[in-house]
Amino acid sequence: MRSFRFPWYTAPILIVLVGLLTYGLLIREMGFYWDDWVFIWMARTTGPTGLARYFSTNRPFWGWIIAQTTALLGSSPWQWQIFGLFWRVAAAISLWGLVLLVWPRQYRAALWVSLLFLVYPGFSMQFIAINMGHFFLVLTSFLLSLCFTVLAVRGKKGSWLLHIPALLLAAVNMLAMEYFFLLELIRPVIIWFALSHRYAQPRQRMGRTLLHSLPYLLLFLGITYWRFFVFSYQTRYPLTLVSDLKSDPLMAALKYLGVAGQSVWTVLVPGWLQSFQIPNIASLGKLTVFFTAGLFLLALVLLGLYFWRAKLYDEESNELNWPAQFLLIGVALLVLGSIPFWITGLPILLGFPSNRFIIPSIPGAAFILTALLGFLTRLPGKWRRLPEILLVVLVAASISWQFQVANGFRRDWDQQTRFLQQLTERAPALQRGTLLLTGDLTSHYVSDNSITAPVNWIYAPEYRGGSLPYMLYFPSVRLGKSLAALQKGVAVEEDYLVARYFGNTSAAIALYYNPPGCLRVLDPEIDSLDLTIPVTMREAARLTDLNRIINAPQAILPDGIIKKDAGTGWCDYYEKAALAAQNGDWAKVTSLAENAFALGDTPSDPAERFPFIEGVAHTGDWSKALELTRDSAAVTNLIHPSLCALWQRIERNTSGSSDRSSTVQEVQNLLEACNIP
Repeated sequence: MRSFRFPWYTAPILIVLVGLLTYGLLIREMGFYWDDWVFIWMARTTGPTGLARYFSTNRPFWGWIIAQTTALLGSSPWQWQIFGLFWRVAAAISLWGLVLLVWPRQYRAALWVSLLFLVYPGFSMQFIAINMGHFFLVLTSFLLSLCFTVLAVRGKKGSWLLHIPALLLAAVNMLAMEYFFLLELIRPVIIWFALSHRYAQPRQRMGRTLLHSLPYLLLFLGITYWRFFVFSYQTRYPLTLVSDLKSDPLMAALKYLGVAGQSVWTVLVPGWLQSFQIPNIASLGKLTVFFTAGLFLLALVLLGLYFWRAKLYDEESNELNWPAQFLLIGVALLVLGSIPFWITGLPILLGFPSNRFIIPSIPGAAFILTALLGFLTRLPGKWRRLPEILLVVLVAASISWQFQVANGFRRDWDQQTRFLQQLTERAPALQRGTLLLTGDLTSHYVSDNSITAPVNWIYAPEYRGGSLPYMLYFPSVRLGKSLAALQKGVAVEEDYLVARYFGNTSAAIALYYNPPGCLRVLDPEIDSLDLTIPVTMREAARLTDLNRIINAPQAILPDGIIKKDAGTGWCDYYEKAALAAQNGDWAKVTSLAENAFALGDTPSDPAERFPFIEGVAHTGDWSKALELTRDSAAVTNLIHPSLCALWQRIERNTSGSSDRSSTVQEVQNLLEACNIP
């Protein structure tokens, strides 16, 4: 070990290993999130044509790329997670190569900036793999374009031909999306530094820099013209800065300077410090916290060993003032990457989903921090190792932080799949055109727009175009907008870009899902009085038309994406009992009750006993009905109004007897202000 050294060219191996540790440990347990659901559903149902139509008014070239990759990779979540990881690592290695091309022999600095870029903790949407994988595909194209440009300006015989792939890759970046568009303006600075080894005189170097930059400038201007004047609808976000400057220039300038300052602070300070948050045992669990700590220690050992035995430092390279140059590059990249969001008024924040706006700033943040660490290398004696120690600790902490983020995505996927599994058990089939009104899901990384895609996939597997069969809304988000009111007879129309949905609140069912509780189809007669659910969902419950649910096989869970549940847990019995109660199959409800309560499991929601109460009452087991009623009533007084409504229905729909009368009387005594006829 005393004589062994890691050569500089082993750095990409370390980058790959760090990428796997950071983002690869839970790949098999990840799924689809956010807009990924929409993309993969469209790829399956409408194919490349539908995807092209979806992006026809917003990033058409990016949409074409997604159409090709979805056709190639299919709909397996873990394959897409590998896709996203590949392009994140590819971007990091491309950045490493670029630094070495511009600053030869700066092996240590190149590895620092690459690792910091790879693990940057302020960005936490990596596992939305289809979206983010394509983001980093485009960013990799830009970085490789810079690499080819640096190779082209070296002056070797025939090297000018490398401007061709550089221009093509630059076009990919600028045509695909607006996120990295302005990063193109860093190219003349990169060329300037790359030419420093050939042209010592500033005037001569400036002339060469302008000459080599000219083709890229013409390409930039041409695509800019196309974006603004030929295909102007490139983004759904308006340029608010322009309108604000027209109305009040001074106030607009002050406002956007504040926005810029806040976003720079967010990227450079909280963005990095986020990795040092102590894991929360209550939310993560002891096992996850233990594994997170172990991962931190493993990363410390791996990185410490590599840098201890790495042959990365060269005394001659100290002659270059690389930290100052890195700082200049970093600030320029940070500003250029942030401008598209500053001028559209989009906040650059650490939370989901706004932290996607940080992606163009990550290279700048990595360069700036590397520069600051580089200045510390000027410390005397043994202190020269301090920046590398700080880097190892930060990268290791960021790896463990991203593992915590990965666990959040894993649990989110588990909740999504449970929601869809339980929905198919409770509603085996739905009439076309049904509007699903759902309380906000505890799944953090989905919206009602995104979860609409798997609902259509499940209930209309044959769909290949035309009017959208189903739509799912969160009333808390849509009310007063596309959902005018929670009243019967209100028309609903939604543009899903690839298709339009036409529905009505009279053809709706309301759902409530709050894990660990089971998914509930809200009963208009009972649940509109349930004070344990939000008032918006109580209003939505009145719209439920149970006839929209058909007790016939139709729902098909996407093969290879969502596994069919074994069907032996409490919620499985509850969903089946609720469906049987809706259909008046009281014998089946009673049979399911015996199996459900034999589990020894306690319902997480007192309303989950309701179908069993109604079932055993209809089969004449009044003592059991009373026992279950007492159990539910004891949980909270907030459930009493809906329990009272349930017993009013039981009284109305069952035959009279002395046992029934005595049971009803006891229920009235139990439930305050309950009037059962």
